[in-house]
Amino acid sequence: MIKNAVKKAIVRLFLLTGNYDQRSFVLNYHNIAPETDITPEYFEYQINYFLDKGYVFASGVEDLASDKRILLTFDDAFVSFIEYVVDILIKYSIPCLLFVPTKYLGGKLSDKISSRSYQENSVMTMDDLSRVFSTGLVTLGSHTHGHLNMCDRSQDYLKEDINKSLDIIKSITGGGVENFAYPQGRSDRVAQDVVREAGFKYAFTTENKSFDKCKDYLSIPRYPGDYFLTDIYLELSRNSSCNAYMKVFFN
Repeated sequence: MIKNAVKKAIVRLFLLTGNYDQRSFVLNYHNIAPETDITPEYFEYQINYFLDKGYVFASGVEDLASDKRILLTFDDAFVSFIEYVVDILIKYSIPCLLFVPTKYLGGKLSDKISSRSYQENSVMTMDDLSRVFSTGLVTLGSHTHGHLNMCDRSQDYLKEDINKSLDIIKSITGGGVENFAYPQGRSDRVAQDVVREAGFKYAFTTENKSFDKCKDYLSIPRYPGDYFLTDIYLELSRNSSCNAYMKVFFN
């Protein structure tokens, strides 16, 4: 009993009095679903938690210049986004960026760099992307065409791949595409030069830093969506007593 109380006190201290309370930052998600570490219920709890702490959800990078702003980003455009996430975003009027690996639309993420479990996930179709884009809350960005390791390809190959991605996304949005996410956060000077030449204003890594540490808009850091979680937090948030657990921690 005492040991568990100490664990709760430590987690509460970490979450509520951490040094991120005033900073703006970007959160990165992939697959939110009932069977994953971040369930739809927990994702909705996160939204409420940050709203209660006075955060404002940003619609783009420029908004992050103010304190206590959060930009939500989602990589890989998995079907779970339209199944479980978009309705929550609509419920709270939360904007986000969705990064699309266009080669795999309507299929599996059968690339060469993702883990086997990720390759089993289905990617949304063109119609799905049109539906979420039409909400006015979802900004589509490029995640390359083939979801490739950008540090392992020639400049010409990268240009061709990214242009394919841009053509497909522009056919949905009818306009320009400003945002890009490096697959698995991997980039180097060549990759960044190609992204810049393609006309992107913002490119996102997976470096775990707050936005105030950003020195280059083509290397914007992002925390993973579960960055503030611990093993005990995850285990308890998965079960049916999630709401009661949250009350213990945050009321």
